[in-house]
Amino acid sequence: MNAVVRNAGIQAPGLIMAVYRPDFGQGRLSRKVFDPGMTVSQIVAEWDVLPRDFFQRGVVMIQGEHELDRRYWSRTKLKAGNAIVLQAPLAGSKGGSGGNGAKNGVLAIILAVATVLTAGAAAAGFFGAGAGAWFGVGTLSAKLLGAAISLGGALLQSALNKPPGAEKQKSLADAKGSASASGNLLQKGAPVPRVGGTRYNYPSAAIQPLVLREGGDEVAEALFALSGPHKIEDICLGDTPIADADNVFYEVREGWPDDQPISLITRYSTTRGSPFELTGHVVDGDDQTLLKNQDFPAKSLPKFNMTSNAAEADEVHLDLTFPQGLVKSSDSSRLRIAFRVRMRKTSADSWINLPELHFASDDTREIRASIVLKWGDAPEATPGFPASEGWIAGYKNVAGQTTPPTDGWAADASFSAGAGNDAIYKGVEGASNVERVNADRYQATLFLDATAIPRGSYEIAIMRSAAVLAGNFGNSSYQYNGTVRDLFFYQLSGGQAKVVESRQNLSDKVYLMRTSSIVNQHPVKGGAIGPGVALIAIRALNRSIDSLRVKASGYVRDWDGTGWNTWKTTSNPAPHFKDVLDGLLAAEPIDPAIIDNDSLVEWRQRCIDRGYTFDKIMEGDGVVDVLSTIGSCGYAKPRMSETWGVISDYDRSADEPVQIFTSRNSRGITLDKGLPKLPDVIRATFQEASNKDIEREILVWRPDIPHRARPRMESLRLEGISTEAAARTQILFAFRQMIYRSAFWNFEAPAEAAKARRGTLIAVNHSVLDKFQRSARIRGTTIVAGEITEVKLDAPVQIYNELMMEDVVDMTAITDITLVGAQTGISIRDADGDPIAIGRITGATGRRSTLQLDTPIAVEVDAKDGDPLLREGNLAWIYSMSSQARRLVVSNVTYDEELVAQISAVDEASTELFQSEGAP
Repeated sequence: MNAVVRNAGIQAPGLIMAVYRPDFGQGRLSRKVFDPGMTVSQIVAEWDVLPRDFFQRGVVMIQGEHELDRRYWSRTKLKAGNAIVLQAPLAGSKGGSGGNGAKNGVLAIILAVATVLTAGAAAAGFFGAGAGAWFGVGTLSAKLLGAAISLGGALLQSALNKPPGAEKQKSLADAKGSASASGNLLQKGAPVPRVGGTRYNYPSAAIQPLVLREGGDEVAEALFALSGPHKIEDICLGDTPIADADNVFYEVREGWPDDQPISLITRYSTTRGSPFELTGHVVDGDDQTLLKNQDFPAKSLPKFNMTSNAAEADEVHLDLTFPQGLVKSSDSSRLRIAFRVRMRKTSADSWINLPELHFASDDTREIRASIVLKWGDAPEATPGFPASEGWIAGYKNVAGQTTPPTDGWAADASFSAGAGNDAIYKGVEGASNVERVNADRYQATLFLDATAIPRGSYEIAIMRSAAVLAGNFGNSSYQYNGTVRDLFFYQLSGGQAKVVESRQNLSDKVYLMRTSSIVNQHPVKGGAIGPGVALIAIRALNRSIDSLRVKASGYVRDWDGTGWNTWKTTSNPAPHFKDVLDGLLAAEPIDPAIIDNDSLVEWRQRCIDRGYTFDKIMEGDGVVDVLSTIGSCGYAKPRMSETWGVISDYDRSADEPVQIFTSRNSRGITLDKGLPKLPDVIRATFQEASNKDIEREILVWRPDIPHRARPRMESLRLEGISTEAAARTQILFAFRQMIYRSAFWNFEAPAEAAKARRGTLIAVNHSVLDKFQRSARIRGTTIVAGEITEVKLDAPVQIYNELMMEDVVDMTAITDITLVGAQTGISIRDADGDPIAIGRITGATGRRSTLQLDTPIAVEVDAKDGDPLLREGNLAWIYSMSSQARRLVVSNVTYDEELVAQISAVDEASTELFQSEGAP
């Protein structure tokens, strides 16, 4: 019998409906309403159909999980949305207090904590029980249907424990330039990778790497992050240990919440655009003083090239490069080029002109130069401009030329200290009315007045002029060879449009390499992003830091005998599983009260004993995927039900089944047989820890076939596995599961099946499995001199007592050779639900309900009520002495709305899986 107590959803607020349902088809539903907030003890006391000894013998269980100690019945209240089931009999009794014939025995109150998964992670859609959600992965609803299913697909659908699969790690971008930093850049809101166990890895950049000019050097700054506290070792740039790399500085924070901020990097940036050439005058190939397009000369003139900045920038760096230097091979004179920069708010119409800047050089090597736009006030003391090399002059106002006429160039008024003195260059810095302009050999800085040019997102246009001989240009007069010339335009000579200086033998190509928007604020607060992030700051001069590789080990809390209290690095899967559930980084931490610590602690010790390890870089993986991988590495599977823990797959040969199912307490037993075409050999890839996690590939042959010349082959990538031995064991175990666990047993059972949860060992005694197997209930016993000599059943069963082969005189008289030597035995479930193996039954072959025991057993008295443990209503099962029951492992249990359990199970197969060569 079963009673279901639940919030039916149709009662007035605060009322709870209780439903009583007899065992399979033996009566109709009856209902009763209880007051809210009642304890288990109060409900038991008021439910009049329960047996009289329920308080002494009853069992209260969290559904499918663990027993609620009787001491807490009076403190456990039924809350809205919960359900309890009062169920009997497991064994039987003399009679119930309600006068309805309810039998005495082990009863169960099953607390189905229906509200646990309606809040937190479940509310966010992480762990639902609906179609396509997490529970769907653990079910056997999708059976193996055809021969085309591969090993990987078959294991995914059916195995108690599938091999951990993985995707290939993202590759890093190639280095460009003399100093660079690139790689896996974290996007805003993206999850920060974390290392479980220990792995060599290429950590992701927490901020966009910055490459900028400092004097003649290119400096690369990068900040790499790993989620949560990590032990960081063996930092390398490529194959070079960072401690041995020249001009490289680094700083490490392990990622504890109280870490001090990184001091090596105190700013962050956004870099936009790819390198492009600033177009100059386009000249004729034969006469390089003539513009190429004489009909429309404007088409051969320099053009503004566009870039942009980030809205929050404090500085914008326009990094220029002259890859071939700035030189005219036919003339040893120094060359000079002018640059004009203008900017406008995004989508605005009017441009803001900045001062025109002049750069001079005669270097034949690559030249690096930068224009910096910086919001803020210029230093009070204006540094001197270089005399002849680098950024040598700036102009706030440039007059146009006369023939052909041009408009000239006028910078924004914020760069002017008054009329006149429009130029600034060496020797006139103090007298010039050009302000907010500083320059040195490598960098020209324009200080932007935030009042006139507010911070924000701008389109920035830059244009270069023709290259001219620096000695022929007058700084103060802005004249070239004694005449005012627009260096960005052309001059007319003999009716032809000409460039101001011939481009013959000229090397003056200039590229805008990048536009970097810099924010002068620390990129992280308190050294951490969120609850703690491991950081590696790198600053390198004139070299790439793209291929940063580190050996990282994630810190987790490990079991210390009393709790998960000790921070340490470990490859044991159990602490990492626990950390995902409720650690510092859990997005939706699970309430510790519903985490099954017992299963995790037991599993942790098994991982130690068997050497199971988990080593993986977790990057953008879903919580369920991570838990599944961690579990698989330790031959376990996540269990997310009323409590959260693991279902371990291990050698159960020495274990006793937690429950027996017969035709009396189950129905509808069916068998599904999956027959996929298994591959002959698996090509398994994994990252080998002994070789700095370089990817390794091995071939693993199916253990039950000889090697073939042309084998059927499949590939499988193993994630979290770091040794060849572990990889080989995983694949062999997967093969054997498909060989020895390809049959799925399915049946229904009443609510007493609550003791059978996923991963538990059960026994099934049924005529579908063996014609010798039958079941019944005890109707009485015969006791002689304190011993039970025979038992009486409530229905006749077939008993066999046949001669052994050596005792048969006339074999021709044998009608069924399978019955030769058949001997029948009996076992009985006592009042506490535990099995008692009675032994062989004597007497002739035949059907009968009174069975004589070959060896009488002593009468044992139950200390709880003084009655015999073997009593009326106990479940009995009859079997061949050579096979008592089939041992199965539950792979899935679901309950319908009336709490009838739908159970799926696979063969235990402990000998084949755990006691064979290469077993885990």
